[in-house]
Amino acid sequence: MGWIFVVYLIVLYYEIFGSGREVVLLPGLLASTKYWQEIIPELSKSNRVIVIDQLGFGNSPKPDSEVEYAINDNVRYYIEVFKNLNLRKVILVGYSSSTILAIRLAAQYPDLVDKVLLITPPIHFSKESAIDSLNKSFRTYKYYMHGPLKLGFIFFVSIFRRLLIFAAPLFITHIQPDSAKDVFKFSWKSLYNSIENIIVNQDVKRDLKNIRCKIKILYAKIDNIVNKDNLFELSNEFKNIELQEIDSTHQIPLQKPEVVINEILNLRQEP
Repeated sequence: MGWIFVVYLIVLYYEIFGSGREVVLLPGLLASTKYWQEIIPELSKSNRVIVIDQLGFGNSPKPDSEVEYAINDNVRYYIEVFKNLNLRKVILVGYSSSTILAIRLAAQYPDLVDKVLLITPPIHFSKESAIDSLNKSFRTYKYYMHGPLKLGFIFFVSIFRRLLIFAAPLFITHIQPDSAKDVFKFSWKSLYNSIENIIVNQDVKRDLKNIRCKIKILYAKIDNIVNKDNLFELSNEFKNIELQEIDSTHQIPLQKPEVVINEILNLRQEP
């Protein structure tokens, strides 16, 4: 009897727009490529824009056994996209939780990243700080992912996911309707493990020590997710980090798309 080998291929979902200097956009947790639709039309006029759905979210695969949704799992599959598209020296843009992934990617693959733009990064220096921030800003995490209602939440989302996807634009109104529909495109493991392994167990200072390229950070004037004191500490410790406050909430790419576009174009012009 011969052996049968089954190979599981995990290929992240991505879209490409325009041509020119390559810019990679990474949406945050519970977001998808559609989150960047206010940015892409103008940016792609003079750039080749690649938008990649995070592992376990949007239209990317949501494997339950092959990965733990750790930071390095995400980076490994991002790099496969880079290799498939022959990407080098890109301007790497991360939003919210994906900023943690962008930092690790730039630290481990310096030849592939020319400059980094981080938008509203939820950076913490301890697990306790990250958990406290999640409890205050993400009620689902506090009440349904660690409390007695956890099993009920898993059952509810698993059974009614299709209905939630359809109805999402009715109650998720701070983002575009198409983007709202993608919010519930996750598995329980991809959501829970991504929060624990990316946000709670991050170690950005270790990664930042290995990054030599320019890092620009945009943070919002009104934002209960981002710890501004942590950002100021990083900018004092790492001279390649520049901060800029934006008169916005956490949703800078939606509320101030022109600011994001200008910052990317400015980074493109810098040596």
